[in-house]
Amino acid sequence: MDIITPLGSAALSGLAILSGGQLALAIVHRQSTLLSLSAGAIFAIALVAVLPEAVHLGHSGWQVSGLLAIAALGYAAYPIINRVLEASESDIASHGGPFSFALHAGLGGFIAAIGFGQSTHAGLIMASAAIAHGIAHGINTVALAKAPGLSRRASTRWLVINAAAPMLGALLALVVRVDETVLAAIMAVLAGVLLFISSNCLLPRTKSAGLKQHVAVAVAIVVVSAFALTVGH
Repeated sequence: MDIITPLGSAALSGLAILSGGQLALAIVHRQSTLLSLSAGAIFAIALVAVLPEAVHLGHSGWQVSGLLAIAALGYAAYPIINRVLEASESDIASHGGPFSFALHAGLGGFIAAIGFGQSTHAGLIMASAAIAHGIAHGINTVALAKAPGLSRRASTRWLVINAAAPMLGALLALVVRVDETVLAAIMAVLAGVLLFISSNCLLPRTKSAGLKQHVAVAVAIVVVSAFALTVGH
């Protein structure tokens, strides 16, 4: 497999994430709008990008209902694990959101590299999807770090980790072979986690907001969904 192409696409994805995160840090004083955009974007990414990709990867080993059940388990398990960590007074709980997005970014780089191993066309489609929503990914990373009250320094640290994740995922794909059915299950769990974060961690913060914030949620869902569907085709 050509090494330069998947690593180059991973680097571009990381740069897009950094750009989005820097934008979010620059407008952090408009946190309500930022959280609204992130809630809509994460909801759409989970339903229109991550979950369909899980179904696509697992078509030979999973029934669609099985992957949906796994996503539901991810949705149910995330708050339980989070509450246990909060009860133990661990700081890890407040880092769950940005960590899940780092995992998402790493899987994106991993899957794109696998795609390049299958064919240039498949790799370009997967890499384009990762690069395309990289800016939204960076914005969401900062929003998820800010939501539980993490400092600007901690938000920046998570942004850097997320920007490096696609490259780490691509490098991992060059040396490790993971069965697609296993990868599909991981992505289904991730979809469930992202849906919980959007619907229970971010959207409730917009309930007392004005019409502008609700419009921001709807716009983010429409834009990210259209983007994902366009790239997917």
